[in-house]
Amino acid sequence: MLKNIEISHSIVYDFILSMARLNHNDSLSGFIDKYDKELADKIKMDETILKWINKTYPEIPEKYKKLIDVFANRDNFFRLVLLNYVRENNLKTVPEFLDFLLNKNEDEMLIDYLKQLQSYCEKLQNFPDLQEKIKNLDFDMMSIINEMDLPANRKWEMLQFFSNPKKMKDDLIDLIQWYYQNIFEKIESTVEKVILKTEKDIRKKLKNYGSEYVKLLTGTDYSKMEKGRKIVLVISYFLELVILDLYRDESSEDVYFMGFRYNEIFVERKHRVMSNVYLFKALGDETRQNMIRLLTKRDYYGDEFAKEMGLSNSTISYHLSLLLLEGFITVKRTDNKSFISLNKDKLEKQLKLAFNKMISD
Repeated sequence: MLKNIEISHSIVYDFILSMARLNHNDSLSGFIDKYDKELADKIKMDETILKWINKTYPEIPEKYKKLIDVFANRDNFFRLVLLNYVRENNLKTVPEFLDFLLNKNEDEMLIDYLKQLQSYCEKLQNFPDLQEKIKNLDFDMMSIINEMDLPANRKWEMLQFFSNPKKMKDDLIDLIQWYYQNIFEKIESTVEKVILKTEKDIRKKLKNYGSEYVKLLTGTDYSKMEKGRKIVLVISYFLELVILDLYRDESSEDVYFMGFRYNEIFVERKHRVMSNVYLFKALGDETRQNMIRLLTKRDYYGDEFAKEMGLSNSTISYHLSLLLLEGFITVKRTDNKSFISLNKDKLEKQLKLAFNKMISD
């Protein structure tokens, strides 16, 4: 199976997805809930990314905020077309991506967009020769757009694409040129380092754990699927905790866009061996062991607990987050105070389970 797995690398993916993150950061938690709602309630977004968003977004001129909203939103599917271009044409740099778009005919771009929409619109699926239909304007685009379950502003944007594809392309080129030169180029090397580090870790896990790990990672048992099907993993910095699966219908490959923290938070903790690593990491620190020992006596609220431990609030918060992720403690807010409790039953149960995992075949 490992021969059929490719880790596809291109900074252009995150160039596109960074705009999507700026556009949808506030709703990201809604995506996370579907993986593991209980765990999602315990995790925090990456502080570095949040600081970048809070600093960057206000500095973007209104003109480009509007264009980001048009081309990088999740409703009208246009960003999927752009991600497709990167994959299908093996584009490795943003200048290559820009050059490709400059040389792309706007009518062809519109056809590519409508082909993407076919998966989501029943009326478009009735046109086997979509390219010929578009060329001859041989269908009512308004009725097709109206059939789609989208907000009114997204339907209007799609209609404008169809009415004036040249303006669509010109606006897209303008956005990409401005955004790369003024925003993304400044953080490109930092994003690249995180992606490369995560890719290295994923390759190691694939080598060590094979099909069991692939199933947890993708949610699909590929051992039961046809031989020769290709699995493509794209690591993303700005997706962070989210995984998206694409190209799964008629294609011979399944492409997964995976945030760089998704594996650690939602996959490895479910793995028979790797889950023990995180459990013992949480318990293998002297400070955290002393915190557990203190919590066996009674519940504490935040400032009181920090004072009793002789640690700063930020240090306490770091150690508590690791224990919280493993479910060893719970935090409840009462009378404007956050009370910390030890989940002794969960701790004992997890330790017994970890021991059984270690000695089982």
